[in-house]
Amino acid sequence: MRILSMVSAHRKRVLPGLVALALLAGLIVSVVASNNAHADYYSGCGYGYGSDGSFGYGSSFGYGYGLNGGGFAYGNGYQVCPTTTTTTTTTTTTTTPVSGGGGGSTTVVSAPPPSGLPTSSYGVPVSVVASSTVSTSVSQTSGTASVTVSVPAGALPAGTTVSVYPVTQSAALTALVPTGQSYVASIAVSWQAPDGTSPTATAPITMTISDPTIKAGDTVYEITSSGLKAVGTASADGSVTITFTNDPVFVVTAATATTTTTTLPPTTTTTVPPHPFCWFHAIRFNGVVLVGRSVTRTITGQCFYAQPRVTSDEPGTRIGVLHDNGRVLVVRVTVRAGSQPGWHTLTIREPNGKTCKVNYLVKK
Repeated sequence: MRILSMVSAHRKRVLPGLVALALLAGLIVSVVASNNAHADYYSGCGYGYGSDGSFGYGSSFGYGYGLNGGGFAYGNGYQVCPTTTTTTTTTTTTTTPVSGGGGGSTTVVSAPPPSGLPTSSYGVPVSVVASSTVSTSVSQTSGTASVTVSVPAGALPAGTTVSVYPVTQSAALTALVPTGQSYVASIAVSWQAPDGTSPTATAPITMTISDPTIKAGDTVYEITSSGLKAVGTASADGSVTITFTNDPVFVVTAATATTTTTTLPPTTTTTVPPHPFCWFHAIRFNGVVLVGRSVTRTITGQCFYAQPRVTSDEPGTRIGVLHDNGRVLVVRVTVRAGSQPGWHTLTIREPNGKTCKVNYLVKK
C-alpha cells in the first residue's frame, strides 16, 4: 500500500513536466519547419521576428508581432502586403535639324507650316532659332530650287523658331497660277515665337531662290486669303531675291506665250510679183530663240515677197512676219514655255503656194 502511494505521488510530479516538454517540442518543430523569411501578418504588413531569427519587414511565412495587432501570430505577406504603382509621364518632341546661325549641330522644335496649303503638300522642314544680337540664316531645297532665308538680328523675338518647308506636292499651287503663267518653284517660310504666336518681323527678312529654270522677268507670288499676290520679279536668269515680314508660301512662275492676238506694225512689202525665174529659197535663220520668250530674228534668202506665212514644226510656237524685202525676212518668234530645246524647222509659204524650209535652234 505504501508502495502504491509513492508511485501515485511521483506520477503527479512527472506528468505535468512531460506535458510541458511535449508542448515545447511541438513549438520547436513548427518553427524549424517554417520558411526562412521575415514576418508579416494577415492584419497588414508589419515587423516581427521571422523563423530565421531575424527582425524585419515580412514578405513570406513566419512568426512575429504584427504592426496592426501587436500579437504573436502566423501570416502570409504575399496575400496581405499592399502594392505600390508608379505612374511615369513621357513627353515626345518632334525636332528638325538646325541650319545656320553660327551654332553647332543641334535640334529644335519646328514652327508649324503656313496654312496656305494642305499639310500633305509640305516636306521635312529645316529650322533655325532667331537671335536678338546676331543675324541668322537657314537653307533648304525644294525640287531643283535652293533657298536661303536670312533673318536680321532682332527682327523677331529672341528664341523664335524659323522653319523653311519644301513644297513636295505642287498640285494645289499649280491650280492658283494665273493664266499666261507656268509653275517654276515654290517654298514656304514660317516662324513661331516662344509665346506660340507668329509676330510680324520688325525688319525685312530676305529670301533668295536659286534655280536654273528661273529666267529674268519671272514673277514671285505670295499666297493670300484672296489668291496669289505678286511680290517680286527676277532681274536675272537663275535666281530671284525678295523681302517680307510675314510667313507665307511663295511660288515662282514663268510667263508663257500669250494667246491674245497682237496687231503687228505695218509691213513693207512690194506689190510687184517676183520675177518668174526668181529662185524662192531660205539660206539661214540668224540667231537662236528661247523657251518661254518672244524674240525678233531675221531669215536670209531670196524672193521673200508679199509677206509670206511662216510656221514651225514645234507645237505652240508662233511666228509673225514683221518685214520682207526680197532677200531678208524679219520675223517675231514666240516659243511656248515647256517646249523642248534643240533644232526645229520653219516652213515659209508664199501667197502663190511655193514653200521652202529653214532650221533654227531653240535654247532654254
